[in-house]
Amino acid sequence: VDDNLTLSGAHYDSVARCNGSSDNAGGTVTLLKVAEHFSKHQPDRDLRLIFFGAEELGLLGSSAFVKAHKEELAKRVPFLLNIDVAGDPVGFDTAMVLGTKELLGYVDGISKEIGVAFKTYLGIYSSDGMPFSVQEIPSVSLSRRGGRANFYIHTSDDTPKLITNKAFDNPVKSAVNILSRVLNAKIYPVKKEIDPYLR
Repeated sequence: VDDNLTLSGAHYDSVARCNGSSDNAGGTVTLLKVAEHFSKHQPDRDLRLIFFGAEELGLLGSSAFVKAHKEELAKRVPFLLNIDVAGDPVGFDTAMVLGTKELLGYVDGISKEIGVAFKTYLGIYSSDGMPFSVQEIPSVSLSRRGGRANFYIHTSDDTPKLITNKAFDNPVKSAVNILSRVLNAKIYPVKKEIDPYLR
C-alpha cells in the first residue's frame, strides 16, 4: 500500500513502592493483546509495538527511542497509538489526542462504530506520545479514568485486586480497531501534523 510505519506503545514501569497494576501493567497487557491480534491478522502496512521504560521518571524511554530513531521517524512514521492506564472495571474510557481536530473526530467516529464512546480531548497528556510530538508525529493516548483503580495510581494500593479481565474489553477492542483502520485503509488516514493550538 505505502511505506508508512505505525507505532503503538505502552510503558511497563511504575513509580517506586507501587505495584502499578492499572498504571501501567494494564496498558502493557492491552498492548500484548494487540500483539496477539495482529500476529493472527496480518495488516497491509507495517506496525511496530514498543514497550517503553522509565515513563514515570520523565518519559525517558520514549525520549530515548525518539532520539535513536529520528531518521526513521522523519521518513516513515505518521502516527503513534499509546496506551496508558487500563483495567479499571468502573469509570470511563478516554482518548487524549495530541494531534489535530480531524484526528480527534476520526478516532471518535470509528470508535463509536464499534460501540465505544470515548471522552475525547485535544490536548497535552504527559505520557509517551509527547516526545514524538516534537517530531510532528501525532498520538492518541487511550486510558481508563474515574474508577477506584485510577484513584489509587501512583500509590501502593494500585494492586491487581482493583482490576478485572472484563475491564480490558474496551481498551483492547478500541486499540485493535483504531490500528486496523489505520493499517488497512487504502489511503493513510492520519496527517503527520500537530494542531497549532498545542504548540
